[in-house]
Amino acid sequence: MSKTFLTKSILGVLFIINLMSLSTFAQTCLPNGITFNSQTEIDDFPNDYPGCSQVLGEVRVFDFSGDVKNLDSLAQINSIGGELFMFVLDSLQSIQGLQNLDSVKGGLRMINVSGIQDLQGLNSLKYVSPHLEISRVDHLISLSGLDQLNRIDGNLIIDHNANLKSLSGLENVVSIRDTLEITWHDSLLNLNGLNGLKTIGGRLMIESNDGLLSLDGIDSLNHVYDGILIAYNDYLSDIQALDNISPDSLPPFTNSGTGLSGWGYYFHHNDSISHCDLNGICDYVQTPNSGYLIAGGTGSCTHNGALESSCFLVTNIVEDNENDYFIFPNPTSDDFYLDLVVLQALELRNAHGQRIWRRQFNKGLNHISTEHLDPGIYFLINSAGRASKLVIQ
Repeated sequence: MSKTFLTKSILGVLFIINLMSLSTFAQTCLPNGITFNSQTEIDDFPNDYPGCSQVLGEVRVFDFSGDVKNLDSLAQINSIGGELFMFVLDSLQSIQGLQNLDSVKGGLRMINVSGIQDLQGLNSLKYVSPHLEISRVDHLISLSGLDQLNRIDGNLIIDHNANLKSLSGLENVVSIRDTLEITWHDSLLNLNGLNGLKTIGGRLMIESNDGLLSLDGIDSLNHVYDGILIAYNDYLSDIQALDNISPDSLPPFTNSGTGLSGWGYYFHHNDSISHCDLNGICDYVQTPNSGYLIAGGTGSCTHNGALESSCFLVTNIVEDNENDYFIFPNPTSDDFYLDLVVLQALELRNAHGQRIWRRQFNKGLNHISTEHLDPGIYFLINSAGRASKLVIQ
């Protein structure tokens, strides 16, 4: 073996070892995390930690002097094993620089980051656990930039963002493992942006949003496992979006002495809500061991008794044959027909006052199937509360 060949072989092996070392360093770094307190520290990051792309610990960006203007030099980071915490960044106008970040495994908190208007810069983020909190970001208008997120493995907290007008950016989020909290917003009119959300593993909490008029945007939500709290939303009047929530997913009442735990619905001091008697809510109210506290609204949202009355939780339904519709054949052992003078909504209740369905019917002749109805006495009730007896044999 020649000396030249041996030298080349040794150099080749050393080169491969060096590449492996660099590759390993590029994958993981900073197990104890890192804190940035100035723009200079951020700008020096690529030189101080070349190839550092997977930070094992926390990344903290704190600036009490207004020195931090951008995060551009953090572009090499693609994952954070700890928490990403951005706090008191008055001069930061954009979070571009985080555009390659795809996962944060210790949670993401952004508090008092006053200058940014959206979350563009987090466009690659696909995974956050155990929390995502956006709080007191005064100039934030929307959440655009979170488009890659499809689930949040923990809490989503959106709190005290004075100019937030839209939740757009969350359209692809299908599930939130724990609580969804939307609190203290004056400019948020509805919940559009959460249109893909189907499941909340914890509580839905919507409180003190003075600009909120409607819950439109959570119409696809069908499972909430730790109850729904709606409180102190002065102008909220439309809660129809709650109607698709499965009563079976809501918790039974438990008098555990732990505050709100065990309530399926907790509506408190929403001055403009007058219709709590949605099908889904009424179905839950009639569920054994259901827990609900209704107070401070109007109409069926005034108190528990008003809701129960509106949901027809009574066993003494009074028959009134002077209605503007006609049932035939009656009694029936098969399907039946409704002949209506005008378009209207009718409810079908059994002899115990339990709602079977509520439907809108067209003027004229309507065919009704009895396939899923047991023999017995039923009542068809119009919006004025007038009832007609139906007998299924």
